[in-house]
Amino acid sequence: PLAAVGPVAEAVAGGWQRSLGSAAEVDRVAALAKVAWNGLALQSVPEPLRADHGIVLAAVQQDGRALRFAAEPLKNDLEVALAAVRQHPDAFRFTAERVRGDREFGMEAVRQNPRSLQMLSESLQDDRDVVMEAVSRDGICLEFASQHLREDSDIVFEAVRQHGASLQFAAEELLDLPKIILEAMQQSLELMRFASPRFCADLECMTKAVERNGLALTYASAEVRGNKRVVQQAVKQNGLAFEAASEELRADEVLAMEAVSQEARAFRLASQAIKSNRDFVLGAIQKNEAVLKFALQKHRDDHGFLLEAMRNNGRALEFAPEEFRSDFDVAFEAVKADGSALKFASRELRADPRLVIEACKTCSTVLQAAAPSLKADRALVLEVVKLNALALQAAAEEFRNDSQVVLDAVTRDCRALSLALPKPRADPEVVLAAIRQDGLMLAFASADLRAEHSIVAEAIKQNALALRFASEQLQTDRKFPLEAMAQIGATPQDVFDMYTDVLEADRQARGALYNLARVMGDVDWAPDLGQESFARLQRLRAERPLEPLAEATLPVLTS
Repeated sequence: PLAAVGPVAEAVAGGWQRSLGSAAEVDRVAALAKVAWNGLALQSVPEPLRADHGIVLAAVQQDGRALRFAAEPLKNDLEVALAAVRQHPDAFRFTAERVRGDREFGMEAVRQNPRSLQMLSESLQDDRDVVMEAVSRDGICLEFASQHLREDSDIVFEAVRQHGASLQFAAEELLDLPKIILEAMQQSLELMRFASPRFCADLECMTKAVERNGLALTYASAEVRGNKRVVQQAVKQNGLAFEAASEELRADEVLAMEAVSQEARAFRLASQAIKSNRDFVLGAIQKNEAVLKFALQKHRDDHGFLLEAMRNNGRALEFAPEEFRSDFDVAFEAVKADGSALKFASRELRADPRLVIEACKTCSTVLQAAAPSLKADRALVLEVVKLNALALQAAAEEFRNDSQVVLDAVTRDCRALSLALPKPRADPEVVLAAIRQDGLMLAFASADLRAEHSIVAEAIKQNALALRFASEQLQTDRKFPLEAMAQIGATPQDVFDMYTDVLEADRQARGALYNLARVMGDVDWAPDLGQESFARLQRLRAERPLEPLAEATLPVLTS
């Protein structure tokens, strides 16, 4: 503990009484020990000792706020004041006026508490380095800088970068500088209100602004809000910016379409003529299904219109009136266009096999939205996976563990094997149906089948890299690496040459032969090359092993 309070306390603890000659000296050393432990104890030491430089310095070094209890002359002492503010930023308010004009003190003060700039002398508030230090830590401190420095674009930019709201304290002539305004706007669009009229009327400046936030168009001049190029850029970024466009441009179909494509609510901002235009509304729904929610009632109640809307965008079913979500024809057109729309149909229609079967053609997760009774219907599930094999992923577990269902699925798409449960993965007929399409599907076969010679041979026949997923025992069987080589038209000599070329020349290699070598590992497939070559190969493979084939480089297909 003594080491923590410095040499003063150590001296006290070491027997200061032996070297003291008077009561005053005893009092001073006692006071030193006291404030070294607790700087704020300066408050309770005798008043004469509060004017003692050493005691006060020790106190503020322990707690800067102790400066409050120092004698007035020491509040003017630069060494004491600096020590105090370095220890505690609140100490600044107890310093005397004279030290607040000292540059070294001012720099230290703003480092500890940037807003102390407010109480520094006017000369320091006009000091570029001091002010830059302050605003880089708290941009709002720009308020306390001199008028001269509020006209400095570098100072203002740094302040705005640190705190956008400091823009309000910038000199008027800087409020049309794109660099400064755009930096502030990036933090809060509302700060655009401080931009100068000249900035808001400048086409180039406002184009840059709306590229960042389309709603900046709200602050543009009438002339800019009537400029098609600027408005188009704004609605492209945020469709709701369409509200700020001139009345003439809100009747422009190109701009209206751009706006509603980005934000469906922008449809309400279009002119009445556009909202009444049947073809326009259908086109808008094609781009953004939510537009139907804001369409005129005459369109929402029109059965023929809704049929066409669903053909354009099946997901629009979500925003159709309730009675049409129960209409078979409307729902059928929706799921025909987009099977995922099934989840927006009424409960009754989600129990209709015709709708589910149609939906599965374009959506592999359709069974998730189907009624529970259909999910448990084996005949339906079989029909669904024949149409869309990956629909197996949403089937009940009993069907994902049904070899016949899975076989029907993998016959259509080998990737369905990755969605199966253990029983079909252990069925040779199912696995063979998958690996004959893609040998790498061996990865999803059961451990027993990955150790089965005929299965692994079939997989390698389709894709040599399937060797990677064979059992450890088969990977070390010389027969299979040789079969894998033959599958890509290579010989042990080719692989040996590739090894020596790559490893001895330290070259990067690519291609099927190289990837196969990375899969083959340490299996001894090359003794027939001769004793000398075989020994050389073993040495190379031990010294410079090939990096294993990364998972991402294998085209293993999953759902």
